[in-house]
Amino acid sequence: MCAQQLRNEEFGTVYYEPNFYKTKYKAPEGSPYLNEVFTAARINDRDETHFVRFDAVEGVVEIQMAQDRVIVLDNSIPYTITLLNGNDQVYETHEYINPKGDKVSTFLRVVHRSENYTLFVRENKKYFKEVKAQGYAAAEPAVFKKTQDQFYIMDKRKTSGSVVPLPGNSKGFREFFENDAGRIKSYIKTNKLSISQSEDLVAIFDYYFGQ
Repeated sequence: MCAQQLRNEEFGTVYYEPNFYKTKYKAPEGSPYLNEVFTAARINDRDETHFVRFDAVEGVVEIQMAQDRVIVLDNSIPYTITLLNGNDQVYETHEYINPKGDKVSTFLRVVHRSENYTLFVRENKKYFKEVKAQGYAAAEPAVFKKTQDQFYIMDKRKTSGSVVPLPGNSKGFREFFENDAGRIKSYIKTNKLSISQSEDLVAIFDYYFGQ
């Protein structure tokens, strides 16, 4: 049964059929997942291997419990998910405050971890509803599309240890550094760096925290 509400002793969440999203979104093109195929992973410090996939629309992680059954992990519980496919990717549960002032919990991928900071990214997808033909405008099917990644930073020098979204525009990004905005602007310009590229963000924050 789809979305049968059963509790699980280990993870404590809700069961679904693996293809439930096709019913939920009326069989659109593509899928909400970063990779629709489940990937082997280790969850926290558990020895056993689980198979997971990441829903980039809802910001949740599914675990395959059986061929016809998956569960959705509870974002409010601390999890660290290490993929075992050779790419060493790690995802963690974190809370942050969104632009509306609401507290949100989601899974973020670790981009870089250093003594002073950790840089994260959330890889996003968006669902676009079907558009019916009107006049000369052709119909467009419902579809999932990759949207801009959102980066986050955790300043380990602060006792709160909270995760903060990084502004995606140049002006807002520079203002994030407050009194160091001018120095960061000059560093970005001199080194021709982009705030939308993870490796460039690592260079910027290594420079900032290294001073």
